Amino acid sequence: VLETGARLGASQVLLAGNDPDANRLADNFAQLCEIAAPLGIAINIEPMPWTNVPSVISGIELLKKSNQNNQGMIIDPLHFDRGPNTLADLKNVPKDCWRYMQLCDGTKEKPKDTEGLLYQARNYRLSPGRGGIDLVSLLKALPEMPVSIECCNDELALSKSPIERAKMYIADARALLKR
Repeated sequence: VLETGARLGASQVLLAGNDPDANRLADNFAQLCEIAAPLGIAINIEPMPWTNVPSVISGIELLKKSNQNNQGMIIDPLHFDRGPNTLADLKNVPKDCWRYMQLCDGTKEKPKDTEGLLYQARNYRLSPGRGGIDLVSLLKALPEMPVSIECCNDELALSKSPIERAKMYIADARALLKR
């Protein structure tokens, strides 16, 4: 998979921390980084509240244990907002570990269980600036980096074409970034 990604020009891989054994997770993360390094690929942990790396702080712990040159962390505003995170936590991430971030919005009301978290993550993301997450403060707390828009939304997929959604997402993202 990594070799195919490299042939296609990929430079980043997103990884979820789904191993309850923190030492084994760190060892496997480090091994994956070692395999990916000669291919010019960075491996990025994405803290998600239902995984064994639920927060920025736990992501930092993983990066410290793994200690690889091509490791990184990405932030997804939906997971950041739903997880046990603060904006101050972001200051503890080594600057060279930020490769890119995902951009979306979410409802002001947070899901109360894992099923709700997974549903919103997979099926009900809102366009940047159209929800209840304080995206302006989050963006100000992060260093400048590439942004990917991740707004899968089943309801919008039924009512707008892919082109219409893409145009809306980019217009909303640009308006948000101006703020």
